[in-house]
Amino acid sequence: MVNACPGSYPFCVIDSVGCQWCDTVVVSYTLNMYETINHSQVYLSQKPCTNEFAIMFKNRLPCVDVEIRSVEGKIVFVQSYTDASKIILMAQTWDPGIYIFETYWGNTTLVNNL
Repeated sequence: MVNACPGSYPFCVIDSVGCQWCDTVVVSYTLNMYETINHSQVYLSQKPCTNEFAIMFKNRLPCVDVEIRSVEGKIVFVQSYTDASKIILMAQTWDPGIYIFETYWGNTTLVNNL
């Protein structure tokens, strides 16, 4: 199981002759999933049960621009930050789907999927 929210998950295994065995897995807590981007300059952390995303930078940046678009090209979030090392994004008002985030600072542009 990957990115499972806390809870009970029943499952069954059936072999080729029809024998069945069932059990339940209990997940007590969710671990953050970190993704390294641009050779460890930026980390993306997703909390799947809370609609929270964190963008963390290896070094504190004096000015960062963040833009998030749906795969259809609709801009859902634009914000500039000063003196940033960690940015928290709350996605509870976004429609379910795949989003593309772009971060800009200095001469650097990073594009990745959320």
